[in-house]
Amino acid sequence: MAMYISILTVLLLALVAGLLLVLHFQLKEWRVAAREAPLLAEKLTEAIMSARKGLADIKHELTSSGPELNRLIDAAGQSRVELQFLLKRAETVAEKLDSGTSRKGADDDDLPHVRLAPEVQAVVERVAGANGLAARPLPQQASAGSARDGDPLEELLANLQTVAGAETPVTKSPKRKRSGPVTQAELDLQQSLKGSL
Repeated sequence: MAMYISILTVLLLALVAGLLLVLHFQLKEWRVAAREAPLLAEKLTEAIMSARKGLADIKHELTSSGPELNRLIDAAGQSRVELQFLLKRAETVAEKLDSGTSRKGADDDDLPHVRLAPEVQAVVERVAGANGLAARPLPQQASAGSARDGDPLEELLANLQTVAGAETPVTKSPKRKRSGPVTQAELDLQQSLKGSL
């Protein structure tokens, strides 16, 4: 029995020696870590200070460039609204062009079709008819046209008077004397009118 106790004592002593050896190595590592802890604390303090400085710089930049950024954001918002409006207008025009080209020459001219109120449409048709009749020279006016020296306005007024059967005569207003000098635009207009006749 004494032998069992001595074997148990040896085993316990070996276990205590192993635990002391492990504790020795752990203490050695803790001492090294304890020596490095001030360096790590100093590095951590430097990192915190640089982060604070960076945050202060960012705050300063944001406060200094904030109004400019707000102005640019407002301008971008306005440009976006304008672009949306222009896109809608362009889509509308494109749809009108597509519908205009898809309608296979409903009229001889390429003018867009406008829907008028019935009473306005009647007035337009009467005026168009009167203009067409007034523009055509009447047989009795052909001989009188030479008496007027080929003045197209006189012929048009005479035709209007005959076609409409106006009770009050339609006459050309008398020429007024010019109060100022003739401009180049007026001369160009006169030349173009002479050229078209």
